[in-house]
Amino acid sequence: DMVFVNLIKASEASGTLVTVLQRLVHYRERREILRKRLRAGMLYPAVLVFACFAVVMLIAKVIVPQFEMMFSKFDVPLPPFTKAFMSTTKFFGNFWWLGVLLIAALVAVYKLWYVQNPLRRLTADRVKLRLPIIGKILLKNAVVEFTRTLSLLLRSGLSMMATLDLVRNAIHNRAFAQTLQGMRDSVEQGAGLEQPMRAAGDIIPAVVTDMIVTGEETGRL
Repeated sequence: DMVFVNLIKASEASGTLVTVLQRLVHYRERREILRKRLRAGMLYPAVLVFACFAVVMLIAKVIVPQFEMMFSKFDVPLPPFTKAFMSTTKFFGNFWWLGVLLIAALVAVYKLWYVQNPLRRLTADRVKLRLPIIGKILLKNAVVEFTRTLSLLLRSGLSMMATLDLVRNAIHNRAFAQTLQGMRDSVEQGAGLEQPMRAAGDIIPAVVTDMIVTGEETGRL
């Protein structure tokens, strides 16, 4: 990727190729560990959804038919809510595959059409960061990607402008990447990193901004 290529180019010019290659190994190892932890974190919501689906299928296929048989023996009129519940569960039990097909179709439309437009991709990525549970995991992942890549590039001798360009392209979430574009524009105009980071307080945590601003002011970014 472009981060790797530009690091090699800069280290060749400065005579620090061995050091930068060692840093790249360390960086990629930590990134792979983070990716595995992210997948493990996303596994919990997936298991929860599957468990809920299994319980509903158990109710629809086993429990409701037994109650139907019992009620038919009693020959008593059922309340409207009970009738509606039993009809709904029977419908779900018989046509659950329609729901699976619908979800698969929505995922395909999202991947193959919706996010192909940059503006729609930006909107979708903003929504992802606001989702309960999953949004927090994605935001923390983006912050870690941002700070680790920024650190690696700056320590290897790249300029702040080039670094912010590369970090912006390395971040997968476009909403977070847009914040980095604002930071780059601020540096280009002679200002610091603080103002655009404060303005993006809903994306970049305040403690991250405080640490980066302190590092920038003391020359220990």
